[in-house]
Amino acid sequence: MKVKRTIAWKTLGVRMLRLLAAKLGIRGRSTMTKSELVRELQRLTRTSPKARAQALATVKTMASQPSSKPAPAPPPPPPPPPTPEQPFIDRGKPIPDVYGQDTLRLLARDPEWIFAYWELTPERIHQLHSRFKDLHDRTWEIKLTNMKTGEVEHIAVFLGACNWYLHVKPRGVYQAELGFRDGGIFIKVLDSNPVRTPADAISERADEEWMIMRRDLLRMLHLSHERELFGEDRPLASAERYKEVTREQLEVLRQAEREARALGASGGVPSSPRKR
Repeated sequence: MKVKRTIAWKTLGVRMLRLLAAKLGIRGRSTMTKSELVRELQRLTRTSPKARAQALATVKTMASQPSSKPAPAPPPPPPPPPTPEQPFIDRGKPIPDVYGQDTLRLLARDPEWIFAYWELTPERIHQLHSRFKDLHDRTWEIKLTNMKTGEVEHIAVFLGACNWYLHVKPRGVYQAELGFRDGGIFIKVLDSNPVRTPADAISERADEEWMIMRRDLLRMLHLSHERELFGEDRPLASAERYKEVTREQLEVLRQAEREARALGASGGVPSSPRKR
């Protein structure tokens, strides 16, 4: 039994329908709509077996040909996730090795050490070398003077180091000179700023601005017993020592009050320490 093949007209595009209409000789096809083309082709293929066979062959041939329409391009890859912005740290300009100035500076590091820094420009070195031919063979020194006591110390240094640590005494005022010796005479090339070294112990001042309670002092010094602070020769109980220290502080405050009242100020100081 022979199966009758049919054409799915509604699945064909307008371009295919007009091509079939041209092969079958249908007039006015260029102005027809899709529905008009389908209706006219259906009528012609039903009445003419030859037209039907021709239409089937054309549709089969067109379906086997590859489409001229290019394949759609693949979608672009998604953009990478944004990288987190790095924090900006303004470190400023780099510290220069030299500043182009003849200088000698002192800086107190702690009660017993001073840091000295110096710089000699090439122009100054050339000027000294024109006068002292063996300049680079000489031993350079720092002449360190304690302005309080008048003590002077000569310390040999290496000129190319450009810095040196100087051992000093606490509570002093020091000034330095950089130079070398010529025939036993010290030739000064640079002089420094004066610098004061701090104390290496608790301040001796105990007025109302600087006085401190005993318990706070012990806490600061991390002492476990007052004998470590006042010595074995003063075996006072904590309560007795507290009263003594408080009495001394109150007397200082009363004296300050009397002086203030003499100048016209008003106010009062408690007559006894508060209970704790």
